[in-house]
Amino acid sequence: MSDGGEAAFRHRHDGWTPLRQTVFLRALRETGCVRSACDRVGLSSTSAYRVKRRIPAFGAAWDAALAYRLPALERAAYERAVEGWLEPIVYKGEVVAHRRRYSDAMLRLLLQREDARPVPDVAKGSGGRLVTSARARAEAELLQRLAAMAKRQRARGESAAGASGQEASAER
Repeated sequence: MSDGGEAAFRHRHDGWTPLRQTVFLRALRETGCVRSACDRVGLSSTSAYRVKRRIPAFGAAWDAALAYRLPALERAAYERAVEGWLEPIVYKGEVVAHRRRYSDAMLRLLLQREDARPVPDVAKGSGGRLVTSARARAEAELLQRLAAMAKRQRARGESAAGASGQEASAER
């Protein structure tokens, strides 16, 4: 990683050399785990985060490595949380059946991650209200439809009440 941003820092033979940075980024891309990548290069995660802050090119490569690995990790977490896995049931040393197990903890983490995602750019929704995401737009549209439905039902109820009142007065 030799670019202009790195020139201000000297490289120690036992520190974050360009070779160690490359090995770290490759490990980070493979595992998606900073601690595992640090173990592979023999340096601390604290120093890794410090180098990430100091060298913008390294920080950008770090983010790209995590972005590459993230979809595979999310897919694996989704499979464990929603699709589950088969766990063998052993009786007297033999597998007699299988049961499907699910990970509630994985599901909770996936939901928390979804809540933590950045909100897309703010866009104008219908009716001049500001809507911040696709979910919010859908909720706003649903509320409008429900309001229109309630209005139609009230109109039907009033016309039905008026019609029954006319029938009662005609019978007298």
